Amino acid sequence: MAELSGNNIPTKKNPPRNTCKTSVRTMGMVHLEIERNPQVSVREIMEDNLGLLINVSVWTLSRLIHDDLQYLSYAVRPKPVVIVAQQEERLAFCERMKDWTIEPWSGVL
Repeated sequence: MAELSGNNIPTKKNPPRNTCKTSVRTMGMVHLEIERNPQVSVREIMEDNLGLLINVSVWTLSRLIHDDLQYLSYAVRPKPVVIVAQQEERLAFCERMKDWTIEPWSGVL
């Protein structure tokens, strides 16, 4: 209590500052990487650019891609299972329609 007596009021500590881990150049590079291959994962981007993204975590980069670059992530839907009966029906359809000209096909959607 002796330290607080008189005019010795403790000063308020400054909050810790979060340093920006990415630059405009880095985000531009990530943007180009996604434009080249939209199916690239965040981990693949980090592995290809270790020099630029050495201090950036996967979660940080994923958040920056979503928030700053406005990209959304999608999960690929599984392909439907085609059973043998469906394969036979499709082949029969192709055999029936292989000799069609443009006129009959124009009536199809």
